[in-house]
This record gives sequence, structure tokens and C-alpha cells, in this order.
Amino acid sequence: MSADTSLEERVINLEAQIAMQNRTIDELSDALADQWQKVDTLSRQVNKLNDRLAATEGDLHTVLPQDRPPPHY
Repeated sequence: MSADTSLEERVINLEAQIAMQNRTIDELSDALADQWQKVDTLSRQVNKLNDRLAATEGDLHTVLPQDRPPPHY
């Protein structure tokens, strides 16, 4: 019976370890999904800011054309 008890304890310990690993995997998966959502949000914000900056720089070039020679040339 000692061998059966030992085997049963080992099986119970393995089941407990698997349960803990499954919980950890689920927690990591949730954290990863949350991080990807944040990265996606931040990427969209950066793209919007880049578009606004490009528009602002375009407006400055139309008001102050720095690359063109003066009209008297």
C-alpha cells in the first residue's frame, strides 16, 4: 500500500503543478493581450501625432518657404 500511496501523492502533486501552470499561463496570456492593446493604442496615437506634425510642417513651408530662392533671382 505504501507504493500506492506514494503514487497517489505524486499524481496529486502533478495535478496541482499543472493547475498552477495553467493559471500562470492564463495570467500571462491576459497580461500579454493587455500589453498588445496598449501598444496598439500608443501606435495609433504616435501615427496621429506624426500626421499632425507633418501637417504643421507643411503649413510652415507654405508660409515660410525656406528652400526656394527669393523672387528677385
